[in-house]
Amino acid sequence: MTGRRDGIPDRPDALPADELARLNQELADYQWLFHTAGEAVILLDEEARFIDCSQRYVDLYGFASKAELAAGYPENVATERQPDGRSTYEKAYEYIQRVHEQGSAAFEWLHRRVDGEEFLSYVRLERIRFGGRPCIRGVVEDISTVRSLAKPAEERVRKLADQYRELETLSLIDPLTGVYNRRKFDAVMPYAWDAAQRAGQALGILFIDIDFFKPYNDHYGHAAGDACLKVVAERIGNCTRRRTDFVVRYGGEEFVVILPEVNEERLAERAEAIRQAVAEAAVPHAYSPVADHVTISIGGAWGAPDCDCMNHHTLVESADRMLYQAKSAGRDRVELQRCGEDDGAPRAE
Repeated sequence: MTGRRDGIPDRPDALPADELARLNQELADYQWLFHTAGEAVILLDEEARFIDCSQRYVDLYGFASKAELAAGYPENVATERQPDGRSTYEKAYEYIQRVHEQGSAAFEWLHRRVDGEEFLSYVRLERIRFGGRPCIRGVVEDISTVRSLAKPAEERVRKLADQYRELETLSLIDPLTGVYNRRKFDAVMPYAWDAAQRAGQALGILFIDIDFFKPYNDHYGHAAGDACLKVVAERIGNCTRRRTDFVVRYGGEEFVVILPEVNEERLAERAEAIRQAVAEAAVPHAYSPVADHVTISIGGAWGAPDCDCMNHHTLVESADRMLYQAKSAGRDRVELQRCGEDDGAPRAE
């Protein structure tokens, strides 16, 4: 057998059978990769320099031939920046490094065709050995059409999500007065109590009831009754402007105010300010035995970490008892209690 000085046989039939089989397999792989594969495939060296590509890759970018594409690669397919505003070359370097370190990378990428048209693609890179040397295999898929078709659907989903959030918010708002409703109160009260306990601060709560509201409604009509509720809610809101204050229409003519970080003195000040604000609104009420205008009764309680108040339910019950006491004592007044100091008064009704 003759051979060259480098030891490589002159004729293929002089190769060992296993070596010939390996070369034939590489040839078959090569032909499949670049000539029969339906994907846009590119083969790069370790430094991301062009080696070869499939015909589908050439067609994707609109070049007349593989040679034309290779002559200017990668500048002739690159945009200056990616959609996030970062430099294309800076990001490309990061992805190539990821392939070297992790073996593969997949990402969305903005490319440019030969006519200057930009298109969004999905790129998959993987580290392989081809022809006996390490290479990078890339597959590029044009997803611009898919994205353009998906945009209306995405916009629809976004609008539906916005509508859902709006409906969720509306479900927690009393539509008449614009303050929160009982459902929201039930959700917030436990968290307000827990937050106060963790912070070592007191939490106050006021139960507010419009005095003799039924006679008012019966004689002035439901429209006037609705207007009265709005006035009372507005006056309460004007007296509770802290970001942490929380006003609720508890049901019917009853309101609740949650007041974090209050002591007995501050709670009494807020309660009295609310009572006076409603009285100063001077909503006529000729059928009240208390005054010639609409008045309110307020029962309140506050709980501190060192009190005997076991939980938020106990605090609510204490305030409710104080409301009953205010109504029993003649209405148009404020009655307060430190949570846990049970005076035996029944709940308000």
